[in-house]
Amino acid sequence: MKLPRYLIVGLAVTALLVIWSQFTTEPEEEGLTLNTLAQEKPAKHTHSRSETSVAADPMVDLFPVPRTPVIEQDAMRPTEAAKRPDPILPLQVLGAWWDSGERVVILSDGKQNKLLCQTCRTKGYVRPGEQLLPDWTLMTLADDHLMVEWQPEHISKRIELDDLKSKPTR
Repeated sequence: MKLPRYLIVGLAVTALLVIWSQFTTEPEEEGLTLNTLAQEKPAKHTHSRSETSVAADPMVDLFPVPRTPVIEQDAMRPTEAAKRPDPILPLQVLGAWWDSGERVVILSDGKQNKLLCQTCRTKGYVRPGEQLLPDWTLMTLADDHLMVEWQPEHISKRIELDDLKSKPTR
């Protein structure tokens, strides 16, 4: 591939400038004179307060990071430990039955029963992703456990199905 003449000239000039900057050194006295001139020069311009403060402080942090003292972080740790206790699901596993090869799990609070099924399409059954109670949602219905989520704080709770894992034999 042939490069145009202006690119070759540009690359050659750039390479020469890089080589020249590597082998030439600036005298350190020049840097000192610039610093001393900047420090010795009094700020005569009093146009605004911010200009004089910037001239007096050579290093200004344009993007300050808020820093909290270590004492406040230690004080915050006990409040994290004092979180509200996990919510209690008012429903308990009552039992299960198998209908057409599908397991139906029964949850009850003593007054009301909820029927949980993985793929049932009949009205009255709760499937994963639907609400059990106003604040509780059934997330998963696995072979050995249920996962429910408390919606106000999105806290998941696992309920074991102990003896209800397999289909009873006759």
